Amino acid sequence: MWCCCAAAVSRQICSVTDAVRAALCGVDCAVIEANHDPELLRTGPYPIYLKRRIASDHGHLSNESAGALAVYLAENGAQQLILGHLSRENNTPRAALETVSLALAAAGFQPGTQPELYAAPAETTLALTAGKACVCCR
Repeated sequence: MWCCCAAAVSRQICSVTDAVRAALCGVDCAVIEANHDPELLRTGPYPIYLKRRIASDHGHLSNESAGALAVYLAENGAQQLILGHLSRENNTPRAALETVSLALAAAGFQPGTQPELYAAPAETTLALTAGKACVCCR
């Protein structure tokens, strides 16, 4: 068991910019937004104007965007990643985990190796406690 030295929470960041990457670079543990699966969003119940906003650079991160950010963080030392801010209507923890896991595998990170990957359920509050074993630090 170990505990995070540097942790970050990135929620509702809309798009992954150089500034976001710089701010998160080198963290041990991060909560990153994985708001929607594009196909579930496309076929979901939201009106078209809302779907367009969510999918835009001013909306929310898709599972694919979260996967790209997860790869960047893993390449820069992140050991644990928690996918958060999942939409109840347009995502599932399983879809988010699968997409991000595939991105990590494509980058050479094999299952069972760092980083550890978790998905925070959409219907609960995620409590993180620094210094002692917590959700991201176990």
